[in-house]
Amino acid sequence: MGGSAFQIATAACHLLAELAGENVQPVAFRPVQGGCINDAIYLETAQHRYFVKSHADLEAAAMFQAEAEGLRWLSRGSLQVPDVVVHGMVDGGPAMLVLDWIESRTPTVHFSEQLGRGLAELHAQVLSKECGWSSDNFLGTSVQRNERRTDWVEFWRENRLSYQLELAFRNGLIATEWRGRCEQFLDRLDEVLGFQNAPYSLLHGDLWSGNYMVGNTGEPTLIDPAVYYGQAEADFGIIALFGGFEQRFFDAYHELRPRQDGFTERVEIYKLYHLLNHLNLFGTSYLAPSLAIIQQFS
Repeated sequence: MGGSAFQIATAACHLLAELAGENVQPVAFRPVQGGCINDAIYLETAQHRYFVKSHADLEAAAMFQAEAEGLRWLSRGSLQVPDVVVHGMVDGGPAMLVLDWIESRTPTVHFSEQLGRGLAELHAQVLSKECGWSSDNFLGTSVQRNERRTDWVEFWRENRLSYQLELAFRNGLIATEWRGRCEQFLDRLDEVLGFQNAPYSLLHGDLWSGNYMVGNTGEPTLIDPAVYYGQAEADFGIIALFGGFEQRFFDAYHELRPRQDGFTERVEIYKLYHLLNHLNLFGTSYLAPSLAIIQQFS
């Protein structure tokens, strides 16, 4: 990936000096949890404390750029996000993303309600007439196709499900005899998702329990986004897949944005996107639940 903690700390200080204009030297550093994709360290200098993600793959620079942009957009909502300090690479070194360090505290007694209410406020306040995004970004290491469209069902069919399904067929993860059933399923998306149009909400895009944390003040902080504009319910797809949210979160969210008829069925379609992405990233343990949803709605 990006190298040892010492190498990452040294490279991060060079990056801060070249791109952020900070002349710094590492005072302390240590490896920390940064997900299964990247190396990550805590970096302390005389001036500040940082969280640094690193990866030796040159393509990671694009991933970190997309993540930085996503965090900046999420900061328009009421939930906390880490401040982006700098991202990039220096002298052929590893790609890096440098964020303000967040010292996690004990969660407030209303943590789950704050998370649910904050997500609902984000979905209500940051809006667009088109779904999609200004450029493709990443869901894990997968490219997330974000071609802007005005028709939500078309967007979900072409940019999300068709793309992932074709990748799975090409990789031999779904047997070819399922192709006809998948096409039938895609043709019926209008019946399940219904007519849904603008305004579209800014979505976190990958909001499972590992992508929020307790912040410096004990309040929820969002991390690792895969942002785009879309129907707010789509953010519940990966929540339904992996869980980890208390009922108080859902109650607070739906107090501001009441559940609409058909919510449970639509969330299954949004969950399928994440199942297919995990199928393409991690293999056939995600095949059976993916095909079960396709079979249920075709």
